[in-house]
Amino acid sequence: MRRVIIALFTSLSLSLWAQNDTNSKYFEGSISYSFDLTGEMSAMLKTFLPESMTFRFRKMDMAMTIEGGIMSKMGNLIFLGEKNEAYMMDSENKKAMRVMPKSKDFKPAQPVVVKESETINIAGFPCSKYKIATRDKEGNAKISYVWATEKLQLLKNSNSEGSAEQFRSFMIKGIKGVPLKMVNTQANLGTVTLTAIRVLPEKLADSYFSIPIGYQIEEFDPMKAGFH
Repeated sequence: MRRVIIALFTSLSLSLWAQNDTNSKYFEGSISYSFDLTGEMSAMLKTFLPESMTFRFRKMDMAMTIEGGIMSKMGNLIFLGEKNEAYMMDSENKKAMRVMPKSKDFKPAQPVVVKESETINIAGFPCSKYKIATRDKEGNAKISYVWATEKLQLLKNSNSEGSAEQFRSFMIKGIKGVPLKMVNTQANLGTVTLTAIRVLPEKLADSYFSIPIGYQIEEFDPMKAGFH
C-alpha cells in the first residue's frame, strides 16, 4: 500500500510541469491544491492522506509540501532544475534522499495528449482540459485529465539528463501552461483529484529549495521507500 501511495504522489507532482513558451514571464510563487480521494479505499485511507498540497516554484526549482494526514510526515520533495538534482526529505530522521540519475540511454515513454473543448475557471484562471493517455509497466492503458491555464508559465530545463529530469518526467508535450486541476485514477486506490484553491505570486526564500542544516544526505533506496 505504501508503494502505491508514494507512487501516486510522485506522479501527481510530476504532472505539474508542462511545455512552456520560452518568451513568457515565468511564475514564481505557490499554488495550493485541495486533495480528494473517491473509491472503495477512501474511508480506509482518510487519516493517512492529506487535506491539501502546496507547490512552490522558482525558476527551474520546485518544492512540494503535504499538509494534513500521516503523509505529511513524509517531508518535502525538492527538485533543483539548474543543478539537475532531486531530493525526498525524511523529516523524522533528518535525511535527504538523493534520487540518482537514470542512464542517458533511458527514454521515458511519451504520453498521448489531446486537448478537449471544455474550458473552466479555476482559482480565477481560465483553464483548458487535456486528456492524457499512457500505459503502465504491464502495458495497460491509463487515462488521466488535466485542466491547465496558459496565464501561468513555468521555466523548465530542456537539456537536463540526470536524476531530476527522470524523476520529474513532467515535461508533458502538448499541454500549455500550468495544471490547476488533475484527475488521476490508480488501481487498488481510487480516483484522486487535485484542484487549485489558491495561487499566490510571491518572492520565495532560498530555504524552500535547500536541504535543512543538520540533514544527512543519502542515496535514494527504492526498497526502503516502498517502491519495491
